[in-house]
Amino acid sequence: MAISQSKCDKLRALAEFCFGKNASVYQSEYDKYREEMRARHPDWEREQREGLGRLWDRNLDPAELRSYREASERKKAYPYDVNFQGSA
Repeated sequence: MAISQSKCDKLRALAEFCFGKNASVYQSEYDKYREEMRARHPDWEREQREGLGRLWDRNLDPAELRSYREASERKKAYPYDVNFQGSA
């Protein structure tokens, strides 16, 4: 989830109020990288959100999930014990 620019400004103002003016001066390496990427690639954040959407925003079919569960083998209680003869 991306934080909007107005929220960032509010957080910076809060940090300045709580910790003084030097609180907003520090920039981590990641902050510098992110700002550089935003400057070079304006669509970068939108593309990141679209990529996450392709991975996670999916409709799940209950019948397909049920068939996956039924097809899988039961796991051994302790898979690293080579002498274990489970009662599955």
